[in-house]
Amino acid sequence: MPPLGPMSRRGQMRPQKPTRKNGRAAPGDRHEEGGRAICESNQGLVRRPNPDSKQDRVVALLRQPRGATLDILVKATGWQKHSVRGFLAGTVRKKLKLPLISEKIDGIRTYRIGASRAVKAAKKRRSA
Repeated sequence: MPPLGPMSRRGQMRPQKPTRKNGRAAPGDRHEEGGRAICESNQGLVRRPNPDSKQDRVVALLRQPRGATLDILVKATGWQKHSVRGFLAGTVRKKLKLPLISEKIDGIRTYRIGASRAVKAAKKRRSA
């Protein structure tokens, strides 16, 4: 039985609220019921990203040899232009650490993912 919290208006004890906003107990929180834990640890599980996610679609478009323009990315995601730019800077560059290249070709800004930083470092070592 989960731990009980404050009394309700009717004088009954209310169950304590979960510790996270999403309604799930934190990984370290275990409440015993009948000798077994209710909240099992997720350590053995491997999370697989959704292959049809917008992030995967954007990265696939950026991996094309010609890359993708801002308008193509807006149509693929349904996001506004400033949201796509923020995604490119925050998620693609910083979180995923992918080398994003931004070029202006014939007056149109094109984004693409270039060679990885490890490949560039190896080329520098070979040439030196």
